[in-house]
Amino acid sequence: PPGGLAPPPPPPMPGAPRPPGAPPPPPPPGGAPRPPGGPPMAPMAPAYPKKAPVKPSQPMRQLHWGKLPDMKVKGTLWEKEVDDSKVAIDKDELESLFATKQPAKAGGADGEKKEDKKKKGPEMANLLDAKTSQNTGIARARIKQTDAELAETLRTGGDGMDADTLTSLLKILPTEENLEAVRDYDGPEESLSQAEKFMRAVGKVPRYQLRVKCMLIRATFDEKVAEISESVSLVAQAVKEVRTSPALKKVLQMTLALGNYLNGGTNKGAAWGFKLDTLSKLSGTKTVDNKSTLLHYIAGLLAKEAEKGNSSGGDGEEKTTDSVLLLKQMPSLEQALRVVWVDAGADVSALRGSLKQVENAVSSDKEESFKAALGDFHSRATAEEKKLTEEHAVADKGCLDLCAWLAEEVKGGKLEPEKVFAALHTFALALEKAHAFNVEAVEKEAKKKRMEAAAKAREEEMAARKLSKASSGGSAAGKGGGPAGPAGLGGKGGARPGGPRPPGNGPPRPGGGGGLEGPSPAEPCDPPWPAERFIEARRPKDSFRFCTRMEP
Repeated sequence: PPGGLAPPPPPPMPGAPRPPGAPPPPPPPGGAPRPPGGPPMAPMAPAYPKKAPVKPSQPMRQLHWGKLPDMKVKGTLWEKEVDDSKVAIDKDELESLFATKQPAKAGGADGEKKEDKKKKGPEMANLLDAKTSQNTGIARARIKQTDAELAETLRTGGDGMDADTLTSLLKILPTEENLEAVRDYDGPEESLSQAEKFMRAVGKVPRYQLRVKCMLIRATFDEKVAEISESVSLVAQAVKEVRTSPALKKVLQMTLALGNYLNGGTNKGAAWGFKLDTLSKLSGTKTVDNKSTLLHYIAGLLAKEAEKGNSSGGDGEEKTTDSVLLLKQMPSLEQALRVVWVDAGADVSALRGSLKQVENAVSSDKEESFKAALGDFHSRATAEEKKLTEEHAVADKGCLDLCAWLAEEVKGGKLEPEKVFAALHTFALALEKAHAFNVEAVEKEAKKKRMEAAAKAREEEMAARKLSKASSGGSAAGKGGGPAGPAGLGGKGGARPGGPRPPGNGPPRPGGGGGLEGPSPAEPCDPPWPAERFIEARRPKDSFRFCTRMEP
């Protein structure tokens, strides 16, 4: 067309003759077609060729580096930007500095001794770095099988190793670099260390790492199922106990009534319910004297209800307060609150994923003995996993229903029933402790009243005795006609006549005994004194004495 280019001619039809002067068609993808009847094409070369090894004239100290596998060289700086063939190496100098042993000098006793030492044993190959070799050797020594037996166990999927052994084995399996190092070794076998021999033997087993993982899944499956099943059962049982506890409903009902009364006349009053974290705030509401709290008050009300036989207990528990029944009716809370429900769900999913890995390994493996051993396990384990998944789904729905029943929000779609269990368990413990505090306070108050009553009775008794003594002393003085003093101090009549005094009373008073004088401490009272320990005898102001008659 004018001002433009002509469109290209259409491609020739297959089999049509090529126009004269036309270029030959391009070769198809993958190279030129093989002519009919020609020889077969040579196999394509690997992605990167093997490098020719350099062999020193004597054993050298090893540089334990991380050798890059040949398959990973393509597209890196090692492919074109680094070429070690351009480096000129002084081999004699390098061997003199880094040879494992210095060459023996010709002739002489020293040279003969070194030559003898050299002949004592083969030189170690040292294909692995020292740390890898040491760690592998230590772990390998714990496996009570030879390298050949171990390789055969991995090949057939035998169940002769426990979970601990398989876990240790999985940690020391050779990496690609280790395997390449030991595979390329063509020296004497006795020059290899225990770790290197182990890696050579294991490396001959196809997909050895996947086999060990599948065998470890089989060894730990029953234990994991038991742990997950126990956690699921605990949570399901705790949900059931919370939903069916009469004591919990009664406590919540009483708390709601008291809270509405305390908040009456405010915007917090007239509530139909409250959040579960309110239970932890009951102990923060103090009484007027700051000696008690609303929690203790609720415990006291529940105790009074129990005394009337109005508790929520069953047969034989009518008199048991709901403060104590709350924990008895929800015994699974303590263990269920330790179950992290999100982790339990993740464990079920991980179990399902591990069985899928076993299924893929069995379906793609060519070893019939391995397929038979792991196939039987997979069939049994799949049935158990399906049952466990159903139990978890039922318990999960129960947790959702419990949160909805308690008006607790599930934030971000993350169900955490353990927080509900922890709040209820903490409250139940606090309520039981408040009840015990109330009981102890009542007992202390009763004991105090008993002690006060006993003290008052003793005071009244002492007052009565004093009154009795005073009245009996006045009566005796009137009968004896003495001038003063209680009876018995001065003999009959209250006055001792003149004349000789009884022995032990000391010299007579001047004037012939006109006053009162009690008996000496060594004498009995006459007449007998009342049965008190010490009695003070009132005397004239000039002298007085005490009667020391003791109780029998």
